[in-house]
Amino acid sequence: MSTKLARVGLFVAGLTSIAIAAMASIGGPSAAFANNPNRVPFVAPTNTPPPTITPIVTKPPPPKGDSSFADPYVLKAVNMAQVKPGDTIEFVLVVGNKGIVDAVNVQVRDTLPDYLDIVSVTTTKGTVTIDGRKILVDIGTVGVAELITIKITAKGNAAMKSGTCDNMVFLNTTSGGDRIENNASGVNYICGEVVNPPTGGNTVNSEMLTWALVFAGLSMMGAGLFVGRRKAL
Repeated sequence: MSTKLARVGLFVAGLTSIAIAAMASIGGPSAAFANNPNRVPFVAPTNTPPPTITPIVTKPPPPKGDSSFADPYVLKAVNMAQVKPGDTIEFVLVVGNKGIVDAVNVQVRDTLPDYLDIVSVTTTKGTVTIDGRKILVDIGTVGVAELITIKITAKGNAAMKSGTCDNMVFLNTTSGGDRIENNASGVNYICGEVVNPPTGGNTVNSEMLTWALVFAGLSMMGAGLFVGRRKAL
């Protein structure tokens, strides 16, 4: 009985090894790829114009005890889903006012990360001051329903690392009644090179492992036959 169990066990082990080899041969990326710390989701690079930002047109109720108020806001968009070193990327900021009186002393501040070098900054209203990677746009007065567009063009440099990146812009004003929840806006995008699965599916090392599993399975099945024949003799 023990010999029969041993023969069955060898057969099962052999078939299992061959089954694992079969699954490995049709599997996806290797474990080394799956555990790569720099692996990020693939996003097809684009170089399209910045998306259109829909201005906020609804007007909130005035604060208690104030029949006249201003409520400036800022929105931010980016023209690329992925940026790599050497690529040019453009951020578009839109500043508006959904209050019922003019907003005063409005300033927009944006600081680019160290992996982006400023190429140019333009605005349809106000003055621009650049200090390193810090950008200050002093707009001044923003009228009711007025829209100001700011464009920031930058270029990726060698300090960029692969992963998900983000960038935010902030608005300041001395206007009474302003709501701070719409005084900031941000965007997300992919930075650096994207790690993709090998086009062939498996590497040379995985092929060697597959054949080793097949050989081990056949050896165990052969050993099972030998055990059964030796018992018969």
